[in-house]
Amino acid sequence: LERSWCLFEVLQTLIRAEGQKECTQSNGKQEPFLGMLFCTSSGIVNYGEASSDLSLKMGAKLASLRLENAKASCPADKK
Repeated sequence: LERSWCLFEVLQTLIRAEGQKECTQSNGKQEPFLGMLFCTSSGIVNYGEASSDLSLKMGAKLASLRLENAKASCPADKK
């Protein structure tokens, strides 16, 4: 959650989650839109599979997030 493209993808997912309750899968089947899943080596945070320590660290990171400090390998992406 420090790179500009990651933050852009988070924003797009949140926007989509607001307006769309279903999405079309590659097989054409309509499925519920699950929103963003935070996946870690210990499991998916949304499903309670990650450690409480990791969940607290993510919360602290989100609470102190400053978009102007986002990193980008391409200078144009930072704008």
